[in-house]
Amino acid sequence: MDTLEPEVVAMVRESYTIDWHERLTSASLDCPYCLARFDTARGLTLRYGDEVLSGAFCPDCGSFRFLDLLDDAALSAKYEAPQPALIEAMGAYNIGIGVSLAATLDCLAGMAPAGREFKSVLDVGCGFGFSLLACREALRVQAVGLEPSPSAALGQRLLRVPIEQCYLADFQAANAERFDLVSANGVVEHVGDPVDLVRQMWAASQTAISFLVPAAEGLSPETPAPRLFACLAPKSHLTMMSEAGARRLAARLEVPHVDIVRRGELMIVWFSREPLLAASSERLLDLAVDTALACLASPEPTVRDGGLLRLLVYCGQPRYATWNGLLQGYAEAALESLAPGVTSGADFDPAALPVFAYVSLFTGAVNRIGQGDRVGCLARLRAARRCIRLLKQTTPLLAAHALVIEPSIERTIAHLEESR
Repeated sequence: MDTLEPEVVAMVRESYTIDWHERLTSASLDCPYCLARFDTARGLTLRYGDEVLSGAFCPDCGSFRFLDLLDDAALSAKYEAPQPALIEAMGAYNIGIGVSLAATLDCLAGMAPAGREFKSVLDVGCGFGFSLLACREALRVQAVGLEPSPSAALGQRLLRVPIEQCYLADFQAANAERFDLVSANGVVEHVGDPVDLVRQMWAASQTAISFLVPAAEGLSPETPAPRLFACLAPKSHLTMMSEAGARRLAARLEVPHVDIVRRGELMIVWFSREPLLAASSERLLDLAVDTALACLASPEPTVRDGGLLRLLVYCGQPRYATWNGLLQGYAEAALESLAPGVTSGADFDPAALPVFAYVSLFTGAVNRIGQGDRVGCLARLRAARRCIRLLKQTTPLLAAHALVIEPSIERTIAHLEESR
């Protein structure tokens, strides 16, 4: 029987509990956003594995913080320490599936000044640099990324984008340039002093800043458990901003215009020096497709595979439905070139295929169901199953996404085999 590392099991099977407290008492705490001081507040206690962590909601603005926050030295060690194997694995995962591309574009292009686009972008905490690829290929705008972790080098190599491996304060000390837009997607909640980070971003911008964060309002007993745990992200996320906390922070920085866009448990906050207008959902989708299309021309297999997988996902949208057959044929031809007979039931070596080949095989099986091709569907599902099993054995960290569709694959295979 295939086994997973304990951390993956905990994440996939949701083996954690959350206790909610109407009154949680602790040592004196400072709200990371409105700076109010309190020692009694509404809170929660999270238990997972052998860990027990508690956090409290600011009574004044509703922002959330864990009781114990890492100091600057511990945070620097955490994000700067080289972990080559993990960086490579997560790079293949993030770049391979274009993770958070929609959220990235929402943060970069969800709003803009009336009658024009942003002319330059600084992305703080850009990770592997997918945002910079979107800026170059879809937004056609000059962009620079900042990333203190070793992810920067991998992004430079695979995506060929400009990333400085440093913190914003160090970059500003060496560069007087100000950028039209300064953005941070999923960064503010990771730092010990989010107010100082947002202040630095505001000082580095000419027109606006944007940041995507988990909203404190999304932490509630009604939030579905997997999404709740993702927002809390223990030992990774330190604080969660509320809408009121965002507005109080804007007032402290004397920001003239504030826009807050909610996306479920997440929110995108825009601080700007002039009014901004929201982009249409169609434009954001077009930008995502442009970015994915550009990946197909990359000389890096990981990038090409990622672009193809994103396009296959976008083909589910009516706007691009006519591409479905063409892209699926392209994907299967690529898989067949690496493992002849993979889509027709022949024996093959799953190690010869890209990490996310199972996604293309699963999508192809769904298409075959629509065509009434039971044999073709079954062959692709069995191949996808083999790929997932190898992934679980060799790289369990990357198997989390595969486990979401694995039960559907097993049930469908069983049904098709019984109906022969």
